[in-house]
Amino acid sequence: MGLTVFWTQIAEDKLEDIYNYYSIKVSARIAQKLIDEIIAKSLELEINPLMDKKNYSFIIEFRSFVIFYTRTKNLFIE
Repeated sequence: MGLTVFWTQIAEDKLEDIYNYYSIKVSARIAQKLIDEIIAKSLELEINPLMDKKNYSFIIEFRSFVIFYTRTKNLFIE
């Protein structure tokens, strides 16, 4: 569809929080793998923009995380 996913600063900060938490509790390698998987899951929106529409909210559930997003014309904001 030619859509692009943009991350807000708050979303990027939360990714950093997740990384920091898991790198301390588990390991830096596992933390990085988790962050990579979250980003990959969000990029699926570029292929299938309405992949998980529930109750007028747009969310993607991944493991114990939920990615919220909105669509503005051809833009997604996470």
